[in-house]
Amino acid sequence: MSKPVKPVYLPVKQKWFELYAKGEKTVELRRMGTWVTAQITRYGLEANIGREVRIKPGRRSREELCGVIRDVKIYPLVEAIPDEVLRMACIDRIEAADMFGDDPILAIFIEVRSCQSA
Repeated sequence: MSKPVKPVYLPVKQKWFELYAKGEKTVELRRMGTWVTAQITRYGLEANIGREVRIKPGRRSREELCGVIRDVKIYPLVEAIPDEVLRMACIDRIEAADMFGDDPILAIFIEVRSCQSA
């Protein structure tokens, strides 16, 4: 299958956006089966390494951060996520369990960079 060329768009809550901007958050966790995870799993996980990411506080904001995907992993449930990954996602295990329940989780490891102007 070919390598994706379009960036992955990640709408996030304002608090997560600010943590990405400060460099404190470097992992995005998403429930499998959403439109965001479909953008990534469509091409296979390895095909996304190096792919551009656009992080926005909500779907309609003009403000955005740019980045690149460094790695992608799927965890079958919250208990399988290593503590270090939860720290990089700025979330504790209890909050993650409340968010994801028993669903599989996609972890997107992101390096935030400055946006290139066209």
